[in-house]
Amino acid sequence: MQPNATAIIALRGWHPAIARAEAKAMFADSDIARTDSRRLLTATGESDWKNAELMSGCECVLVNGGISKWTSLEDLLQHIQSEKVDDMAIECWRHEGKIPVATKDIERQVGGLFHDKGSTFNLENPKRRFGIVLDNSAGNVAWGWMIGQGPGKHGWSAMRANKRPFFRPVSLEPRLARAAVNIAAG
Repeated sequence: MQPNATAIIALRGWHPAIARAEAKAMFADSDIARTDSRRLLTATGESDWKNAELMSGCECVLVNGGISKWTSLEDLLQHIQSEKVDDMAIECWRHEGKIPVATKDIERQVGGLFHDKGSTFNLENPKRRFGIVLDNSAGNVAWGWMIGQGPGKHGWSAMRANKRPFFRPVSLEPRLARAAVNIAAG
């Protein structure tokens, strides 16, 4: 838990409205606000950010970072507070289209900031991950330490309807079922 912290919640794209409702239920102790990006929310206050690992509509929560309009890689580097961290990785991904910069260039440059402070990197199994989201829906960039799985499917495709036991055509998609439970139960 982080008292009075501002965090950025990065949502999955399959249904942002349901994901926003799920975030409000799972982080009920925080003030959740929409940004001009469809899939980025800000959260102010105290919450257990590890709830992101239970959510179907959340890629991750970015803590101790920020969000701003994308202008350039140089401006982004000025905003990021680097420190010495052992066994870390940098992950950069896109939402809603392409901001004209290569994600690998961002990962290299941000990694350089942390390397200059004495950080060590482990790309296979890092203890901490620093995430950067390029959101073209509103031209924003968000960054911070990742809590949660991050981008990708993470096993949802293995739970397709025809792969579930006792499948019936009325069966809910697993991530929709999980989101409904999280919204109802918090």
